Amino acid sequence: GNLHVYTGLGEVLYPIPNAWYDSNSVSVSYTKAGNIISFSTANYIGSDTLYMEINRQILIPQLCSRNLVWSTYLGGSEYDRGNGICADTLSKDIYITGSTYSADFPVSTGGIYIYNGMSDIFIAKFNQQNKLLWSGFYGGSMDDIGNNIVSGDNGYVYVCGKSTSNDIPLKFSALQYGQIFGLGLISRFSKVNGLLDWSTKYGGKGPIPYGGELTAIDYYNNKILTVGYSNNDSVPTLDLNDSSYYSDSSESGILLVFKNNCTRYYCTKYGDPGALLKINDLTHDINGNVFIVGTVHKNIGSSIPIIKETTSSYDQSGKFNGGISDGFIAKFGPKQFPTGKSNFTLLWSCYFGGNRDDEMTSIIVADKDSISNFTSGNGNNIYVGGATLSDTFPILKSSAVNSYFDSTYYSTLSDLIIGEFSNNGKQLWTSYYGGICRDVITDLSFDPKDNYIVIVGTTNDVKQNDIELADNSYMYFKSDNPSDGSTDGLIIAFDTMNRRIFATIFGGIDNDMINAGCNIDSLFYITGYTHTLPDYPYPDQEGFPLCKENSSTYFQTVLGTNVDDAFISKFVSYGSYLGAKVYPDSVYHGLNMQIYPVPSHDKLYVELEGTVEGTVELELLNPLGQAIFRKSINKQEYKISDNIELGSINDGIYFIRIAINNIYFIRKIIKL
Repeated sequence: GNLHVYTGLGEVLYPIPNAWYDSNSVSVSYTKAGNIISFSTANYIGSDTLYMEINRQILIPQLCSRNLVWSTYLGGSEYDRGNGICADTLSKDIYITGSTYSADFPVSTGGIYIYNGMSDIFIAKFNQQNKLLWSGFYGGSMDDIGNNIVSGDNGYVYVCGKSTSNDIPLKFSALQYGQIFGLGLISRFSKVNGLLDWSTKYGGKGPIPYGGELTAIDYYNNKILTVGYSNNDSVPTLDLNDSSYYSDSSESGILLVFKNNCTRYYCTKYGDPGALLKINDLTHDINGNVFIVGTVHKNIGSSIPIIKETTSSYDQSGKFNGGISDGFIAKFGPKQFPTGKSNFTLLWSCYFGGNRDDEMTSIIVADKDSISNFTSGNGNNIYVGGATLSDTFPILKSSAVNSYFDSTYYSTLSDLIIGEFSNNGKQLWTSYYGGICRDVITDLSFDPKDNYIVIVGTTNDVKQNDIELADNSYMYFKSDNPSDGSTDGLIIAFDTMNRRIFATIFGGIDNDMINAGCNIDSLFYITGYTHTLPDYPYPDQEGFPLCKENSSTYFQTVLGTNVDDAFISKFVSYGSYLGAKVYPDSVYHGLNMQIYPVPSHDKLYVELEGTVEGTVELELLNPLGQAIFRKSINKQEYKISDNIELGSINDGIYFIRIAINNIYFIRKIIKL
């Protein structure tokens, strides 16, 4: 009913007008025909003067004017949740999976696109221009959930999850692996049209008292790797019989591998009969190593396998530290690659936790070998993330200059925990991050082009206004709103020297959750679900951040009220867009930078004062990242005061870029 006008400076909200003639109230609504906005009156007939009053015009700051370029609901009139997202490295297409209770979820034609309820898996494909290429349901008459998704290089996209439906349509041939029992589910769909090509359940027979599912999926070297858990003795395992790690005695974690032709290659259980263990995530490096993380619930007398790859590998003294649960990390890989056919020897494994409850939810590999003046260890480094209630979690300050470090556990609920290890298990950095309420990491992603580690998760600290945030001039930013009091999404970015780039809340007045993120070509995508409506009648009650990038962009308003909707949001890295790796001023303490006036008309003044050695480069860039003014200064003690003539350039948005020792600072300016 309200009118929303989207401008470069923000969104202007016009509420429905009050209207009357004489003493009669008139019902008014807005109508749109082409680019013309008009008023429609339902019950006004006559020649008496009609009065209309718009009570207030609200300017909502346009978050999309930073680097949030596309954000939309994706759902129907019932509950929908986005759980997994991935990018195709060749086509740059984006794939999303999750679960939906909505029979009117937006789907395209073809494939298995019949809603079977209760909840069905959904799969959707978007191109880099944000156009919905295809989407569809997949499920049976009971609950089916898509947990994670990955793009293969063989024309298929793979989904793993959970199915409690006995009638979910499975598909496998005599040459492909297939079973009809278990709660775990793995399926593959054609990238071209979304048609189901192969699907099988995976798990044990009979009752499963603690459930089970496949939680994460990866694709590497023509193999599909999945992890999960199932507390059932009859889960089928498969040994490679070539020095591979193999266990059939536990009931908990599962590491499962398929070949490209959908035959089973390897399956082992990981854990201990006395310890309930769940594998939450996995990743791989270029050398064929596979890393997993998860949570183990301890029972007295049991222990997960503990192995040190080298003398410097972290091992937490080989023991469970306390509480109900500890996190754990494990590395599988070839001892002498490529000797033998086994890529799944257990090389390193350890608990990772403190005196109370801990969980490790996410893991990625980040290539740090290209970063100068820093020794990354043996090949690619790994980052792990999760949540902890432990005030004795094994934290460690990084040796990198100006790296972020928080040594204080703030909450009786949970803090984020983020850690870095070398490829062979040496602990390099571990830090708390959070406030006094519950904070959890749900996913990690790595941008190899701009060398960012991006953390997504949730925070309940909005009511207390104490989650630590960091704004800058080029990234989406939303501060805590003390009136919210609900769960918000959380986005934090570090560079590969563990310096914090930014940290922001993401969401609105109601509950918002970011479940997954992915990077491709300096674009960052997230998905999750939100209970927040797109707008509220008062400016201090913020709606969910929506943004339409262009006229062909898929864009959806909310269909259901008082339900969760899935969403997808897209960010551009201005650092890469302008040909620079951008850092906040806190990288160099004591650096004083002033750029004024903003907006500017004739002249822009730049003042920089500090004591950093090296060369300073000052540039004025147009929106395409092209330099229209450049000046280099080589001094050891900076006291720079300069001005840039703006009279000859057109009005619009420009960027000031200051480079010191290949570290970049960017400020956006407006020339009027």
